[in-house]
Amino acid sequence: MALRQLRQHLYPIGRRSFAIASAETQRPISLETIDAQSAEGKAKTLIRSSTHVLREVLTSDNIPSLILLDGPKGVGKSTLLSQSVAFARKHHHVVLHIPSAREWTGGAGFFTAKPVEGMEPHLDGLEAVRFYDRPSQTRKLFEDLLNAHAEILEEMPCHEKLCTPLTKECKSLRELVQLGLDLLVDIDTDWGSHPTEAGDVLHQLILQLAHTDRPVGIAIDDFHAFVGLTCMTNERHHRLHANCIRVIAQHFGRERIEATAKALRKGYVMLATDSDAPMETWRKSRVRSVVDFPLAEEVRNDPAGKQWWHDFRDRVRKADQSDSLYVQVPELQGGELKALCATFEQGGLKRDHGRAYTDRLIALAGGRADKMRKIFISR
Repeated sequence: MALRQLRQHLYPIGRRSFAIASAETQRPISLETIDAQSAEGKAKTLIRSSTHVLREVLTSDNIPSLILLDGPKGVGKSTLLSQSVAFARKHHHVVLHIPSAREWTGGAGFFTAKPVEGMEPHLDGLEAVRFYDRPSQTRKLFEDLLNAHAEILEEMPCHEKLCTPLTKECKSLRELVQLGLDLLVDIDTDWGSHPTEAGDVLHQLILQLAHTDRPVGIAIDDFHAFVGLTCMTNERHHRLHANCIRVIAQHFGRERIEATAKALRKGYVMLATDSDAPMETWRKSRVRSVVDFPLAEEVRNDPAGKQWWHDFRDRVRKADQSDSLYVQVPELQGGELKALCATFEQGGLKRDHGRAYTDRLIALAGGRADKMRKIFISR
């Protein structure tokens, strides 16, 4: 299909899942300039309209404090979130990227382990089993932030009034992030009290980012899963050992997410969520614990959580766009995926660049790599 035919086929934008990205329309061609180049020179490609909307918003003067990416499971929201994080960072936004809750907990809520000598108990009544999130995820979060923003973080001072005895020696946000990394350097072999302290550093980091005058973004993948994991019910939640799910709950739980977004002096919170995902079912703990841990048996529904989730999405949808932005991410149809593939081939973007380069282009377009590779092979 020729590019001219593609244009005719894909307009009007409001009825389709894509926007044409070209120099002629002055719309962003790609995340990186090289992604819009072919062996023969300039190339035109397609991106999803949701990608285009987000990039326009992230480069505007008035970014909404809360951005919600909503759509069915498996349509590419996580890819879109990652793209948007990279795009915002390219435009000098400091972005804290919080990965999917499933990655924090190994896919099953909280994982268990036998007691480790010196580990302080954190759930009354449980002597042989402990529940905690994976502190190695906190280390990845700190590493990602430091790799992306080392120089900028060095220039961002820590506000002394927000510091604690643990963080009072940190003069810049780079030193604060490095402190979190240092506390977790031996996490795979030595527990001690470091994970809890690292959680305190994460808490400090979020507070410091909220008070900076630089553009700041906080991106959370699979927010619907975090909603369940952060259903804290009383003040004893500080006894979660690794402390990081508690920190997420404190800032982004049911009762806090909207207030946290508004509290950012010059920033925004971007969430990716499944529109068709039911609220997780939770097992009532046999002890009087702080959380209804998500386990496989004796499950119960959480009607209050379901109602909150419905009301929250409805509020974001109906809010003024200066405060909140609701972005629907539709599922791509076979014809649209083929149009993307045809555009890549016509532009020479696929030729002789190998699988990794092709995957990057597929991700840029917002397509599912597994589906699009099958289309490539079948052509």
